[in-house]
Amino acid sequence: MARRQRVLITGGAGYIGAHTAAHLMDRKFEVSVLDNLSTGTRDALNRAQRIAAKDLDFYEIDLRDADATINAVRAAQPDVVIHLAGSKSVAQSVESPEEFKINNVQTTVNLISAMGQCGVRQVVFASTASVYGEPKTGDPVSENDAIAPESPYAQTKVTSEALLNDFGRAYSASVVHLRFFNVCGAHASGLLGEATSPATNLMPILMKRSQENAPSITVFGTDWPTPDGSCIRDYVHVEDVVLGIRLALAYAPRIVGHEVFNLGTERGSSVLEVIAAVESATGRPIQARPGPRRAGDPSRYIANCARAHQILGWHPQWTLTDMAHHAWLWQQSSAS
Repeated sequence: MARRQRVLITGGAGYIGAHTAAHLMDRKFEVSVLDNLSTGTRDALNRAQRIAAKDLDFYEIDLRDADATINAVRAAQPDVVIHLAGSKSVAQSVESPEEFKINNVQTTVNLISAMGQCGVRQVVFASTASVYGEPKTGDPVSENDAIAPESPYAQTKVTSEALLNDFGRAYSASVVHLRFFNVCGAHASGLLGEATSPATNLMPILMKRSQENAPSITVFGTDWPTPDGSCIRDYVHVEDVVLGIRLALAYAPRIVGHEVFNLGTERGSSVLEVIAAVESATGRPIQARPGPRRAGDPSRYIANCARAHQILGWHPQWTLTDMAHHAWLWQQSSAS
């Protein structure tokens, strides 16, 4: 019988990480998680294990500690690392750029060093669509488009991609970058979801507002060149993203060097459409208050995912309605 693949997930107690752990354990992977619990939680790990009815190995260490990182990688003995750890708020990166360099870049350096010393030669990296910057046209963004980061957060992802590419060349290793668009939703059971506090993304903000009396939200610009006048973004279900990660794991052994894939739905939904989906899922109206446009906001930001479709065989399954429904199940579960 073939040995089960061993996977180490950095940031595995966070939103995407815990969903990834549950998904992979359910499919017979041997999963270890490395997390400092600065934003991730033990509760998320417990819920992931409950969903999969399987245990994982947990290393509560900080990737900023180079020695602890080496010890954890050596103990876990992974075949492949899924690197999800890091800070992700654009606004916070503008306020504290040096902290983001440490949390996102130095941690990647330490992880690469540990992988090199411990003989790990495959890595899947959670990058972001924000590396492309503001699109110059309304066309879907593809992996061939220019890299033009416009925030310290996005720049840390560009730098980390480059460091991992160097690792791939130096060790003849396999590196897969997955550039996520707007990840939202929750596990279909409602047992696991996004627990970031305070919420910074549109759907979790709307979910929390839906629990208030007379909830409302400001829509930044209602005169954009879109069908309903509000901005359009590409929202992708967290479980579809996790599927993309699993397919990337299967693809990584086939390459030497690096590959890049966008993960989005290619459809795009406007702010008002997201509000309507949340209202439908919750049965509670939300007042959309018109506000001024925000500087730097593009009217449309949608993924071109042809490479992921053709090479990974990845096709998202969940709709915006599903994202809202599952997120509301999670909101009710986590609030109880």
